[in-house]
Amino acid sequence: MDPGKTNFPCVGVSWYGAQAYCNYLSEMQGLEQCIDFSDWNCDFTKNGYRLPTEAEWEKAARGARNRDPIRQQTPVWRTNANLGTGGSDQFVGRRDCSTFKLR
Repeated sequence: MDPGKTNFPCVGVSWYGAQAYCNYLSEMQGLEQCIDFSDWNCDFTKNGYRLPTEAEWEKAARGARNRDPIRQQTPVWRTNANLGTGGSDQFVGRRDCSTFKLR
């Protein structure tokens, strides 16, 4: 980890790497692992960490007003997006993620 980057997002991680980290974090905190590495399926009955489903991700992106983030016709400027390119990643927690206050 680069010095001074401990509160910055992790970039360049594959979906498989993120799933593996969810299981690792679950194990470290004494929770049940949700991901089965033999087929990469998630057991939603387990209490461990997991990535959000596509539907959960979309609901979080829409926010409480249920607006469509893709079709809202508001341009996304570099100043209000964490693009993670060219070293332009931003400190985590600078902005509210949505009206749900996701972090």
